[in-house]
Amino acid sequence: MAFGDADDQTSTALLDPYLAADGNFIDAANVYNGGRSEETIGAYLDKHRACPPGRYQGPGTSMSEFQLEAAGGLER
Repeated sequence: MAFGDADDQTSTALLDPYLAADGNFIDAANVYNGGRSEETIGAYLDKHRACPPGRYQGPGTSMSEFQLEAAGGLER
């Protein structure tokens, strides 16, 4: 949840050993730090050619709301 609060150097220091140890899941959601957590993790994973995770958490459960949030997560 705290990615986005920390600077890029701190985030990298946490993510590098995790991926080196074959970590394969990073929890991210649109509500963590106003989307900044997804942005930080996404930028790191993009640089390392890995696939970003996402999760929708918010009001409503309709398919159209889910699709909008999923698209927003991919943009972040």
